[in-house]
Amino acid sequence: MNPDHPFWRRIDWLGTACLGVLLVAAVLLPLLPDQGARHERFVLTGFGIGVYMGTFLIASLLFAGAVRERHNSSYSDGFRRVCRWVVRWHGLVLMGLSAGAVAGGVLYLTGGILLKMEGSAVWFLLNGIRDGTWYLLVWTPGAALVICFMQAFGPYKNKDSTTRSRHKEENPRSPAV
Repeated sequence: MNPDHPFWRRIDWLGTACLGVLLVAAVLLPLLPDQGARHERFVLTGFGIGVYMGTFLIASLLFAGAVRERHNSSYSDGFRRVCRWVVRWHGLVLMGLSAGAVAGGVLYLTGGILLKMEGSAVWFLLNGIRDGTWYLLVWTPGAALVICFMQAFGPYKNKDSTTRSRHKEENPRSPAV
């Protein structure tokens, strides 16, 4: 998993766009004109997104200190590594949820038409998008977390495996470490 591969750059771009939309939504949703109960929902949603973004920022700052100590680098380098990880995670989650929405919409629409069920095509499509996104909302964040950890710690694991193979070549009778 080469982190500089063009595929991962696209995922990083997608994650940056996702974080940008969340930031704009956190600022603009409370500023929408008052429309009763809907306005309260917008204000609460904007506040929730703001808390979410603030939590990620604080966690990134705290985790950057640990990364800095582990790699003997500057604090800004550690913060940059953590931010890249957060952006990549958001990109992977957004990509997974989009795939779930498309797959759910197509499957529900196809099933509804083939089984000649009651309901309009739009109803099947919207329910498929909702259910596909909801189902993948359970699995996608965890899978994205695993992929991000594999990329973050892959170079260290590969370095250990080359050391083990070199040790095995030097001492063929010694047990593998």
